[in-house]
Amino acid sequence: MYAGDLTYGLAIIERGELTIRPSCPLMITRAGSSGTTATEEIAAGQEVRVRAGDTVLFPPHVGGELRNNGQETTVVLAAFVGEAVSGTPVAGTPTA
Repeated sequence: MYAGDLTYGLAIIERGELTIRPSCPLMITRAGSSGTTATEEIAAGQEVRVRAGDTVLFPPHVGGELRNNGQETTVVLAAFVGEAVSGTPVAGTPTA
């Protein structure tokens, strides 16, 4: 990471659960019954558990702790959104 890094991370919990303790505030969208959702902001240092169907938006420069306290394997789909860093190849970009 560099000082001007503006990359966001998006994590969708596919299966299982994670406990998160972020170093700065982040947003969680909870999957509800019958297709409803609710979004909540998690404060820095607050420990929160996310489950299958929940989505977490990690802002730039976030650190903290992620752990699986459960018995089930956790599966997470993660994407990172931001500008390409100069000199670093980007997936899907031809090099020749």
